[in-house]
Amino acid sequence: MGESDQSQILQFHAFLLGETGERLTRFERALTQRISRGDVVLDLGSGTGVLAFLALRAGASKVYALEDTDAVELARALSAANGIEDRIVLQQRWSSLAELPEQADVLVADIFDIFGLLPRGLGFVADARRRLLTPSAALIPSALELHLAPVEAPQLYGQRITFWTREISGFDLSSIHRCAMNNRYPNRFERSALLSEPAMLARIELKDFETPLIAGDVKVAVARAGVLHGLCGWFVADLAKGITLSNTPGDTTTRYSQAFFPIERAIAVKEGDTVSMGIHSYDNLGCKWQVEVSAGSQVLAKSRHSTSLGFPLSDERLRALLPSYRPQLTRRGEAQRLLLTLCDGQQSLETLTAIFLERYADLFRSPDDTVGFIRSTLAPAT
Repeated sequence: MGESDQSQILQFHAFLLGETGERLTRFERALTQRISRGDVVLDLGSGTGVLAFLALRAGASKVYALEDTDAVELARALSAANGIEDRIVLQQRWSSLAELPEQADVLVADIFDIFGLLPRGLGFVADARRRLLTPSAALIPSALELHLAPVEAPQLYGQRITFWTREISGFDLSSIHRCAMNNRYPNRFERSALLSEPAMLARIELKDFETPLIAGDVKVAVARAGVLHGLCGWFVADLAKGITLSNTPGDTTTRYSQAFFPIERAIAVKEGDTVSMGIHSYDNLGCKWQVEVSAGSQVLAKSRHSTSLGFPLSDERLRALLPSYRPQLTRRGEAQRLLLTLCDGQQSLETLTAIFLERYADLFRSPDDTVGFIRSTLAPAT
């Protein structure tokens, strides 16, 4: 892990711990409500372990804390410093690769993104529900709502979308415009930027959903005249009875950003116009959205977008996405395969470095390059 990685991890978790409004207070209230004394708790995406600590305070006898990043070492240091390391079992891995010696009575997962859960988050919850929890386990959060509204955002639209229609130093940037309008962007919106009342796109009950498909279509009436630049999306999560967590525009509960889904061309709208909005995503792994603006029976504009068009790809990269593609082992892949066969607990890092410097001189120019390759290949499985 490099110096910049270290500082980014520390900055991100300092934000989560100190600058997210009522987030921790609401999680603590939910944990206190849902945990019975002696319960075993599973914490997905534990980060610094603070929710695991709060679960112990609420009466849990043990917490299994799963975190796939190096932030797990922060949790390890903090749990030791606070004298609770004997009741927390930390694992650096994805939950889908984890095995527990017992099933948990409560799941807590602070794995939110700007529009719902992080990519694969629903899949991780479903897998934990099947394998790692008791049949009657409590889930925190228990449900997730996704909301949308048309939004006016001239400055953001100029920075993220129309920027790519300009010339810079005499060079035309417009070939990238199509990519720019097929990405979603984080941004903090005020409620005043919305052009209509919000509409709920979907509600997901985490205890029993069958597929991580997120899909919905809604219509809203424009409440004030303005210029439509795209859609604003956010989540509202039920943590426990009467306790929610959200990134609703203007809300200071989390201070999280919302999601901005741009449209191809900004369009002036007036009060009473209709905006039809649709979003389709599979477990937040990419996203498609469409917007239609109409005045009465007259369609004023249509816009369709997909994050699969959000970045230029070479022909080689595109071919590799086809089901018929037949991958071949690369020279680096050969080196990785050899490294795995040599990891028998007998070879030192110094010995391995010498072997790979000699055998793969075309790949590694220095001992530092070789050590970096070995460590990245043998990093903890996530």
